[in-house]
Amino acid sequence: MELQHAGRSAEATELYRRVVAQDPLLAAAWWNLAALLRESEQSDAALDALEAFVRAADPRGDAFVDLARRELFDAGRTPPRSSGAARTGEPVQLIVERRGVRTLVLLDNDSGVEVDALQQTLESFVDAWAWMDAYIVVRAHPELTSSLALELLRLRAEDLDTHDGQVAQLNLRVLTRTLEAGLDVAFAEIENMDLDDFRLLVRGVDEIQPLIVLLASADEMEAEAILDAHPGVVHDRATDVLLWYLRRNQPAEGAQVIDIIRARIEARRR
Repeated sequence: MELQHAGRSAEATELYRRVVAQDPLLAAAWWNLAALLRESEQSDAALDALEAFVRAADPRGDAFVDLARRELFDAGRTPPRSSGAARTGEPVQLIVERRGVRTLVLLDNDSGVEVDALQQTLESFVDAWAWMDAYIVVRAHPELTSSLALELLRLRAEDLDTHDGQVAQLNLRVLTRTLEAGLDVAFAEIENMDLDDFRLLVRGVDEIQPLIVLLASADEMEAEAILDAHPGVVHDRATDVLLWYLRRNQPAEGAQVIDIIRARIEARRR
C-alpha cells in the first residue's frame, strides 16, 4: 500500500501480482490490484482482477463485493461466486408440491443474501413489465444468477401447463444465458437486438430516458428549452435507439407521443 500511496503504481502493481500469485485467496490484494490496473487503463486485466477478488472474498464481511459484482455486470461480465457464498446462510427448506404430492426440498443458499430478500428480488425480476426492466433488476442484483435463485425458478418452471410455469421457464433460460455469455449478451438476444445497439439502449435508458419523460409532457416551448439545455441528446445515437425501443413497446397512443418527440429532435438536426 505504501508504494501505491507514493504514486509508484508500476512497482505496486508488480508487488500485488506477486502477492496474489503466492496466495490467490487474498481478496484485499486482488481489490488493490484491480484499482491499479484500472488507473493504468488496463480495463480487461482490471476486470479479471475483480473476478478473482469476488471469488476470494467472503460476502458476509466484505462490503466491496457488491461493488465489484456491479462493475462486472456493467462491463458485460457475469460475476463468479464467492468462496464464502455457500456459507452465507443456513440451508433453505422448501415444501414443493408435485402432482399432489408435497416434498421437502433442501437447497444451499449461495446467493449471499437472505432467502426472503432473494425471493422478493426474484418476484421483481419475473414481474418486470419489459425485458429492459428485468435487465435493470438483474444488473442491480447479481444474486439472481446464484444457484439458489436458478433452482427456485426451476421449481416454478416444472409445471409447463400453467402460464406461471411457462414464464418461469423463459426467465430461467435468460438467467442461464446470463451465466454463460454475460448480462448484455443474454438480454440483447432476448430483445433480438445487435449487442452494440443494446448497449446504446442501456445508456439511453440510464442517461436519456429521464429527458424523454420530460419531453413527453412538455408543450412546444418547454420542449425547445429542454433540448436547448441538452444539445448532446440531439446527436447521440443512443437517443435514436431509445426512441425506437420505446415506440416498439408502446401502445398506439404512446407511440404518437414518441413520434412527436422524434420529430422535434429531427428538426434540430437539420
